[in-house]
Amino acid sequence: MGGREGIATYLQGLEEGGFSERDFNYQVFYPGHVAATRDQAWDEAEEGIYHYRDFYTLGRSITGTKRYVPPSPADLRNEAQPPEIVGSPDDILRRLEPQLKDSRVTHFGLLQRMAGMSTEVARSSLELFAKEVMPVLKSWGRQPVSGMGARRALA
Repeated sequence: MGGREGIATYLQGLEEGGFSERDFNYQVFYPGHVAATRDQAWDEAEEGIYHYRDFYTLGRSITGTKRYVPPSPADLRNEAQPPEIVGSPDDILRRLEPQLKDSRVTHFGLLQRMAGMSTEVARSSLELFAKEVMPVLKSWGRQPVSGMGARRALA
C-alpha cells in the first residue's frame, strides 16, 4: 500500500490511537534517479534498480506483498507505474504531484545511488534533484512540526 491510500491508513491509525495528525510529521520514501531525460535516467539507473528490487524481493514489504522483478533490467523502463521514480525533473514531479501536492506529507526521502552507479552519475542526479525537484516539493506539503504530539483522552 502506498500513495494517498498509505497516508490515509497512517492518519486513521493516529486518530484511532488518540493522536492528532497535526502533531506528527509524515514522510514518504522512494528509490529513484533523476537525469536530463527519462531515457538517460533509465540508462544510468536500470541495472542498479534491478538489483535493488531483486534483493528486496527476497524479503517481503510491510504490506506482505512480494514485488515483481522483471526478467531483465531493460524491462524496468517499460513498467507503467514502477515503485521507483526515474526520469527527468518534470517526469519526477508529474509522478509525485498526485500523491504530494496539498498533502499532509512533511518529509520526502530519495534513495538515489544505486549499486554500480559511479559517484559522478550519482552526484549529477542529486544536484539536479536539489536544483529542480526539491524547490517544488517544498511548496507541496505542509510544514513539519517539532516534538511529538500528546495522546488525547479516548472516549
